[in-house]
Amino acid sequence: MGERIYIDRDWNYKDSFSEEYKGTLMQDAAFVSLPHSVSETPLHYFDENIYQMVSCYRRHFTAQKEWKGRVVLLTFEGVAHEAVVYVNGTEAAV
Repeated sequence: MGERIYIDRDWNYKDSFSEEYKGTLMQDAAFVSLPHSVSETPLHYFDENIYQMVSCYRRHFTAQKEWKGRVVLLTFEGVAHEAVVYVNGTEAAV
């Protein structure tokens, strides 16, 4: 079994999505840090549309030199419904 490296900290979040968010030049100042709330909802009643949206999570990390030429698996355990993952602006394989 291979080594596991957890990257479950230091993510940034934005409650919308734009193609420019995939790029490496996007400034993370436009995002909020985790943990966060997607939206505040009243306790007595809320419309599901308040928190159902396409949003964006970003995280920067540096690949280890030892990974070159090897298969590296990214596992996301917290995806609620659907996710499209980009690595350096390119959609990752499923």
